[in-house]
Amino acid sequence: MADEGKLRQILLNLLSNAIKFTMKGSVTLRMGARRGAGPDIQLTAEIEDTGVGIAPEELARLFNPFEQAQAGRAGGTGTGLGLAISRGYARLMGGDITVKSRPGAGSVFSFYTALKEVASGVAAGKVQPHPVKGLKPGQPKYRVLVVDDKEDNREFLAQLLVPAGFDIRQAVNGEDAIREFKAWLPEIILMDLRMPVMDGYEAIRRIRGGAGGKKAKIIAVTASIFGEINRDALGAGADALILKPFREAELFEKLGELLGAEYVYEEEAPPAAAGTKDKETGTLKPGASAGLPPELLSQLREAAINGDFGLLSELTVRVEARDKRLAGGLRTLAGRFDTQRILALLGKD
Repeated sequence: MADEGKLRQILLNLLSNAIKFTMKGSVTLRMGARRGAGPDIQLTAEIEDTGVGIAPEELARLFNPFEQAQAGRAGGTGTGLGLAISRGYARLMGGDITVKSRPGAGSVFSFYTALKEVASGVAAGKVQPHPVKGLKPGQPKYRVLVVDDKEDNREFLAQLLVPAGFDIRQAVNGEDAIREFKAWLPEIILMDLRMPVMDGYEAIRRIRGGAGGKKAKIIAVTASIFGEINRDALGAGADALILKPFREAELFEKLGELLGAEYVYEEEAPPAAAGTKDKETGTLKPGASAGLPPELLSQLREAAINGDFGLLSELTVRVEARDKRLAGGLRTLAGRFDTQRILALLGKD
């Protein structure tokens, strides 16, 4: 077992880079698995291309954030974050990515990670958790302070948590969060780390240093997978981290761990008739998502490109608040794994 979403993203990133810089010749993917010294199995992958290659002096900094080889800079392709993020994911999973290359002779990117072996019955029996309907009877109405400078992110969390029985207040930056905390004393804070006026790190430190601050639970919410940023958040006093975009189930699980919250779950909905599904998607036109917030559009595109249809379906909760028909169509297409139609509806980045 492994995080299949991260594995998919790593391989797609390495393959897309290889294809992007190979004007002629070939791109070859080789994969294998072998048993390690312990119970784990090591998954290995090599992506070899006959592209432009990378100069020796550029190899050492290739995986640094915002660094690109000369070919990438010349082509104006991307930000230089893809390889840094992919290596970050690989290391989070106990593996790594390395590269061998010569200018004009192509490159070989090698990736490995350790997989946990599970019994075939366990893997076959794995099911997706049902959505949370609400807190179990007898649970307190937990006070949750949501801190994010982007209104769309705050509203998304409110739409998840209020119907489930949580009491919500919102803050737009670190200073606002400190004021709300002193006035309300929430049990838990969802703290974005990158905000204007005062960032999440400083807000966490000040809350921890004030009256009642040591009792509160704090989840740092971040889009970064880089270890030093996450260590800084924990060092500032966060109890846990959650990466954006996150799954609904992941958020409720964290709240359960830190607060002891217990839930009642929705029953699985019966599948819609095929004719209804076709009607939902057939009337939607390319670019139908033009009215969605840019950050949500970006997250939907990323989920579709990475083939993470479970995450895409969860993101449609935020789409539904603005366009129920589009949300239904996206869910239907996600159920069919129809990446091409989904990206057509989402339009170009």
